[in-house]
Amino acid sequence: MQKDFYYRLDIVLNAITRKGKELAKTEEELQEWLKDYLIIITEIEKYTLDLKDIWEDPIADKALEKLEEIQNLNDLKELERALKELRDELAQVYDKYLEEVMASKKRK
Repeated sequence: MQKDFYYRLDIVLNAITRKGKELAKTEEELQEWLKDYLIIITEIEKYTLDLKDIWEDPIADKALEKLEEIQNLNDLKELERALKELRDELAQVYDKYLEEVMASKKRK
């Protein structure tokens, strides 16, 4: 059910945000987390929701599973690396769909 997906996604993204804040050891790390990684989390959310809602791509479900694994990481650098990798992976799939849409519009 889509509602369950949205609920789980919201919970895991909030948990990851809290985890990053907890793992930041210095004020500088905290500020970097708040500045850079909240943007990455927002991008992940956008890609995941669009891939689920618009294109019904199963990668959205896989992304949710990965996020549930990522929330259990206990090292800030590992957390950051995993989020960047997931964001980049989702962006590639998302961009592929956008290219297909643009190509189909040009053909019309």
